[in-house]
Amino acid sequence: MRENAGRLAQWLTGEGIGTPLADVAHTLALRRTHLTERLVIRAADRETLIQRLRMVADGGEPGPFAARASVADAKGTDPVFVFSGHGSQWDGMGVQLLGDEPGFVAVIDALEPVVQEESGLSLHTLISEDGLAASGMDRVQPAVYALQIGLAEVWRGLGIRPAGVIGHSLGEVAAAVVAGAFSPEDGARIVCRRSRLMEERLPGPAPPHSWG
Repeated sequence: MRENAGRLAQWLTGEGIGTPLADVAHTLALRRTHLTERLVIRAADRETLIQRLRMVADGGEPGPFAARASVADAKGTDPVFVFSGHGSQWDGMGVQLLGDEPGFVAVIDALEPVVQEESGLSLHTLISEDGLAASGMDRVQPAVYALQIGLAEVWRGLGIRPAGVIGHSLGEVAAAVVAGAFSPEDGARIVCRRSRLMEERLPGPAPPHSWG
């Protein structure tokens, strides 16, 4: 913490000399990692703040103008799973997962007959061979959905549990499945039917990196 105080004091007199203190305070409060050793310094102007930061850096305490504490029981927050929409696909995106991750393979095997029944497509082919990136929505979206559900299963197998899930467009369906609102098979049916209807109403392949 003393080293950080010294670096901040040096930055305020050099590269950051023109940065308003309100912006500095905002960044320190909201845009950086909060470590277990924490210090709050109160100062009416830049010169006073720099003086008190240097005092801390030298091992001193700036008296009643500071509050220092340790957060011994600080815990990292659990991750949030974010599921993307159309446009996140690329050719062969599932090749390595199919070869290395049994949990992923199990998900694809379970969804394969559903996608085959709904769309007449093979998931294994969609996610492992060329041609997906610039395909239509009826091919891209079932593949992206299956990849997302398969990845979630891989993470679950590694002991990773999300604090929350969020999704955009077809990713909303994947998020609902991971949250337990739908079964993976029902999610696949929704995505297949939705993407087929969208393809019929909006003919032609979507750009490979569009979002929708």
